[in-house]
Amino acid sequence: MCIDRINQLVDNFTTYLNIFNLNLYETPDIYFPNRVISLRRSAPLDRLLQCDWFIEYLYSVLVSWGMHRIDGGAQLKPFTDFAREIRDMGGKIVSLSYVKLGEVEEDHIDTLCKVFKEHTVMHTDPRLVGNSKTLHHLLPDLVPPIDGGNTLWFFEKKESLKVSEVDIFRFVMEKFKYIHNRIIWDKVNYKGYMNTSRPKLIDNAIMGYKKCCDIEQKIKDLKNKDPSVIQKAARALNKITGQDFGKDQTKWQEWWREWRDKVKQKTYQDVMAEIRARQLSRGHRPPTRQEVDAYLQAERDSWGG
Repeated sequence: MCIDRINQLVDNFTTYLNIFNLNLYETPDIYFPNRVISLRRSAPLDRLLQCDWFIEYLYSVLVSWGMHRIDGGAQLKPFTDFAREIRDMGGKIVSLSYVKLGEVEEDHIDTLCKVFKEHTVMHTDPRLVGNSKTLHHLLPDLVPPIDGGNTLWFFEKKESLKVSEVDIFRFVMEKFKYIHNRIIWDKVNYKGYMNTSRPKLIDNAIMGYKKCCDIEQKIKDLKNKDPSVIQKAARALNKITGQDFGKDQTKWQEWWREWRDKVKQKTYQDVMAEIRARQLSRGHRPPTRQEVDAYLQAERDSWGG
């Protein structure tokens, strides 16, 4: 049940945050969101909406987050249309710029839902994921980013996309507020990387929770009677964890118990140190300003803008 998952998330919030953060690299899908959030916090929203470069950064965020696929999947509107939508949407939510998730009221959510109905940054349906991720970067302390594989799965609403996206958006906003107000934030010492706001922290913890569930299910699958299921489970576990115990369920169970116990004890400083050490060992580094500018110009040129 959804409430059982919420209780587990709240009771083990830092553990699930650790599990999420231990898998981060400084890649475009992290760099661009952080850059946009930094810009968003540097100036009032109405002022930023007048800046083409801010909207270009936001466009790049959505591309890096999978909102524009060349395989025929999700498609953003062309940049010129996208920019028009952002300015129209933004103008209607400026009054919400300083509203925080824990303080959100019904009329605030009504305003967001009205904007959601009237505008979309997506060329294709559905619009829930693209619009929520856009609103998150415009109102980072209020709106969470929503996706099907994690958010809707967690709240058991994945199939509801066929019903009413606006109703799902309202439901998720209400549940995020409920979770937010149950967490003791003084004990949550996370910042940087993808930990840019309380709505995003909750989103990150949900992704950590989902990863736990995936690992536990794959370990169970190692006892399946179908050899093909066992083979897929072993491969998936290796990909998710970086460990290789083959099809040995006992070794996987032992490793999982030991690893989870260690993760529970880790501090924010421990986690960040591991991320940086791993990045250095693999040669990961953030892109330079010149590389970012070239990327943005290429994106704009591809739309003829």
